[in-house]
Amino acid sequence: MRPIVRWLLIASTLSVPLTLTHSIEDVSVGIHQRFGLSLLPAGFLLSLGYAAQVAGAALSARDHRWGHAPTLAHMLHTTSPIVPRLSDA
Repeated sequence: MRPIVRWLLIASTLSVPLTLTHSIEDVSVGIHQRFGLSLLPAGFLLSLGYAAQVAGAALSARDHRWGHAPTLAHMLHTTSPIVPRLSDA
């Protein structure tokens, strides 16, 4: 496994507990209602996102190129809120 793929896979796996708890917190305060979704469809869409991440991580672990895209997309989605805050520091 290439080092960048290993790093991407480790970072993606370690981010799951952080993003999952944040998503549960968002649902608990009703963020899904801002998009006109009830609880069940919002939970279903959230589970699809995590299923795509797990499938991407599994494919990346086997060094399959189709797994790198969902894993990279998850990492970009996870780190994008951090970038504006770095300029405030």
